[in-house]
Amino acid sequence: MSTVPLLRPEGIGCYVGRQGVSDCCLVRARKNMESTGDAGRPAGLLIAGASVRAAVMSAQATNCELFAADLFVDQELAICRQTEQLGDHYEGLREFARSVQPDFWMYTGALENHPGLVSAVSEYSRLLGTPAEILNRIRNPSDLSSVLTRSGFAFPEIAEKTRPIQPADRSQAEEHWIIKSRQSAAGLGISRADSNAALKPQQYFQRLIQGVPVSAAFLVDETTVTFLGSSLQRMAGPSFSPTEFLYGGSIGPLPLSTHEQQYWERLGCCLANEYDLRGLIGVDAVVADNEFYVLEVNPRYTASMEVLERASEMAFVPAHITACRDELGQRGGPHFERAKQGRLCGKAVVYAPCDIRMSQAFSDELSDMNRNELRFVDIPQIGNQILAQHPLLTVLADGSSVEDVQRQLDDRSRQIRERFQ
Repeated sequence: MSTVPLLRPEGIGCYVGRQGVSDCCLVRARKNMESTGDAGRPAGLLIAGASVRAAVMSAQATNCELFAADLFVDQELAICRQTEQLGDHYEGLREFARSVQPDFWMYTGALENHPGLVSAVSEYSRLLGTPAEILNRIRNPSDLSSVLTRSGFAFPEIAEKTRPIQPADRSQAEEHWIIKSRQSAAGLGISRADSNAALKPQQYFQRLIQGVPVSAAFLVDETTVTFLGSSLQRMAGPSFSPTEFLYGGSIGPLPLSTHEQQYWERLGCCLANEYDLRGLIGVDAVVADNEFYVLEVNPRYTASMEVLERASEMAFVPAHITACRDELGQRGGPHFERAKQGRLCGKAVVYAPCDIRMSQAFSDELSDMNRNELRFVDIPQIGNQILAQHPLLTVLADGSSVEDVQRQLDDRSRQIRERFQ
């Protein structure tokens, strides 16, 4: 695929690159981070969010000294120099950043909904990613709706005070509405709006679009926007999770038509230009009647990026570091490679079917099943209590088609659930 030149408003060239990530990003990121720490030590990088395991594994491709802070502190985070388990509202993050004071930090979901905390942590460490002042805009549904519709992209209608009257004919699916929280992530805080629904603080109505949920990933540096790929989103479903809208996993990269490819490229450049984004960016959307509807923009490393990394056998966090540090030193950005022809990767979140205490025996079973192929990740610490309908672990699978990967994910998820039933 050829590189397409576009222009930022200030006249800086903005290019769309190829799918995937190349080794040159890795080399530059390693050199950048090695040159930042005190003499004799690599630079420190704090990764914080609700769950940071995937981003930490990606960051292993750098020579950073890793620090991690999230809600779970799963077993895989033992590779970090220091970890911190946060409270449900990220209590403890600011204090942890102040105590370790790493050279850099980056966030995963859902810290984009807490710009004040992002600013506070950035007092102790240089932020690699989208700053608070931009988060205040891009996570505002009214602002995003205005930007996208003005640029010709479809965005579901929103109502921030009162919902338009529900029609008498409830068979008109296009008139159904959902309630979303401004601080939601991974589908939490989303519910269907019944006829008596009223908004609470930080909530708004959005028209429900029935279609296929997808996501897209981009890398933005000073002069380029690179489309990394698109993924199919899996919903956890009400049988296994607290809400039908909860994130259940991803499969990608999806094969795209020329029209679909061009749509994502145009969207990535529109967002980068309007919001002056930098680094990894995720977009959630729904495809209905052959039209894309953007739902939200997550300016950070997202959960679905892991499947694109695995398919391309490249790490995205090193590219994110390089893009955010303005040290590419070349116009047109790094060279990007496509994922291997025909290879798709998937992940699925397994929600606990009942209250579970993580045992040594179960941990050993998972280790045995991971011996020849990595199938299970996000493994809780021994002794941790996992409440029913809370995330237990994540299953991985590779295949040659969406259906093949879907089947493997379903089989492996069922294998875990049945152990506790």
